[in-house]
Amino acid sequence: MATFDDTIDLPVTSDTAFDLVADPRHAVRWHPAIVRSARPSDELSIGSVTESVFTFYGREIELAFETTELDRPGRVALEASSRRARARDQFDIEATPDGCRLRYRSELRLGGFLRVFDRGLQVAFDSIGKRALEGLRADLS
Repeated sequence: MATFDDTIDLPVTSDTAFDLVADPRHAVRWHPAIVRSARPSDELSIGSVTESVFTFYGREIELAFETTELDRPGRVALEASSRRARARDQFDIEATPDGCRLRYRSELRLGGFLRVFDRGLQVAFDSIGKRALEGLRADLS
């Protein structure tokens, strides 16, 4: 399993940051591994499911992310699992005098034949996480 946990300061309100990370369909704008993301309904609530496709080690992996926590503007959590991978993303957002502070924690556990990549998983996951935060900063600046 790989984990990524880092915090960035953003020059936007907590509500603005929340709106971007709460809806997984927006991840294609800022997350370097997400290539497609769709939800059958525009409604976003606990239990909403978004079908996302991300690339990892050159393979496309489809995951259905379910919104498990949604507390505007402070926290969003998403979870997904398939026979190939299990993932959890959590965003904690707090207001600051100059905007907001966003903590991004992500966990990924590979399954099936992808387990052979476990040794290199953490290094790659750190790189993807850092690029995701850079993408968030660029999108919200």
